[in-house]
Amino acid sequence: MVAVGLLESVSDLVAEPLVTRLARTCPQVELRLYTAFAGHLRHWLYDGALDVALLFGVTDPSAISVTPLATEALWAVAPPDAGLSPDRPVSFNEVARHPVIAPARGNGLRTLLEEAAARAGTTVHVALETNSARVQKQLVAKGHGWAVLPAICVADEVSSRSLSMAGLDDPEALRQLVLAMPRSRRRSAATEAVARTLVALLRAAAGDGRWPSVHWQGTFPAPGA
Repeated sequence: MVAVGLLESVSDLVAEPLVTRLARTCPQVELRLYTAFAGHLRHWLYDGALDVALLFGVTDPSAISVTPLATEALWAVAPPDAGLSPDRPVSFNEVARHPVIAPARGNGLRTLLEEAAARAGTTVHVALETNSARVQKQLVAKGHGWAVLPAICVADEVSSRSLSMAGLDDPEALRQLVLAMPRSRRRSAATEAVARTLVALLRAAAGDGRWPSVHWQGTFPAPGA
């Protein structure tokens, strides 16, 4: 059994392809998938409930082995009538002129939001807090405010024109996605196979455009590293 933790924001991108690929290449591997926010996944990894996880915002890697995979830009997300366009970046001050639908304090994306506001020398009016990206998108689509999310969260909605989005005119508005595994136990061959497959799927998505606004940088370490 290999327990895998996926960020909610990337689960639609890789969960089903991971199951499909492993069923073909490693049918003997039993898989258990969890989706959650980075903070929950990190705690489960520390507690030994997960064998491998996708995380961001790792500040203390002492108990886990961390491999950088990709850097994702954060985007302003607005109702469709706001007219945001991926080819026209907006300043964070423009975001701050609107109510913001944001995760609760302590969430990694909330921290990135507050850091972007500080760099812009402004504050945001958080109209509502929710730790569900799906709820954030629904509320933004209905005109309750704007949000700041990774582009992967809203790729489908932008294609269907239920939301509009634009990159932030802030080169530091990024999140670093990493592959994380416990240091406290030896990796099984099954865990290695699952981790390598997960990295390969993410790399392919970054290369073919299904994962927008991402800079790929990852290589998976050798077995036992």
